[in-house]
Amino acid sequence: MTDRYFDGTYLKTNPSWHIEDSHWKSQQIKKIMIKNNVNPKTICEVGCGAGEILNQLYQTYSSEISYFGFEISPQAYELCKKQKNDKIQYYLDDLSNMKNTFFDVILLIDVIEHIEDMFNFLRKIKDKGEYKIFHIPLSIVFFNIVNGNTLSEEIIHLGHIHFFTKDIALETLRNNGYEILDCIYTPSFEKYHSDLFNEILSFPQKIVYKLNSDFGIRVFGGSSLLVLTK
Repeated sequence: MTDRYFDGTYLKTNPSWHIEDSHWKSQQIKKIMIKNNVNPKTICEVGCGAGEILNQLYQTYSSEISYFGFEISPQAYELCKKQKNDKIQYYLDDLSNMKNTFFDVILLIDVIEHIEDMFNFLRKIKDKGEYKIFHIPLSIVFFNIVNGNTLSEEIIHLGHIHFFTKDIALETLRNNGYEILDCIYTPSFEKYHSDLFNEILSFPQKIVYKLNSDFGIRVFGGSSLLVLTK
């Protein structure tokens, strides 16, 4: 499965490397750090892709922060290294295998669902930062189970090989030594400005989510979980 990140397959399937979501994701990251009074001097992103999340944080967050992006895909590194400057550094390397490195905050945004040896990776990355922020898609929901092709599409197009509910995601982190400080849903309907037709289709989802967010996500899905840990 990991070959797709080295041989160009993932870039071919996802030519933008999801750069269009980067501003929105950076806003969620800032929100959970501010809410929990996390004031880093260094932020590292593991699996930084095209590097746009760090670039968005650099442009809109504290100017006192230094940013470091690590990416194992040569194709993604070619995209992100173009944004390198005196405050943002990008590396074609695997942080989990590096020694004597430590950051105030490590970002793992839509990463762990791609990693074959996820548990070993989580244990290796834990002591390389004070705070770790995970963004984890919640794919095990009623709608996806009924619509049997959904999870297969995630495997084929997005490279997901692990699937989560909120409880599975949190227990996975706890079982690998992480302390959960906070978590919030990041529903996709907050990300996109839909046209009228899609607004009508998503109306029941929004209503149920407002009444009971846990139940709404378990039924309809359409959300990831942002988790702040130590």
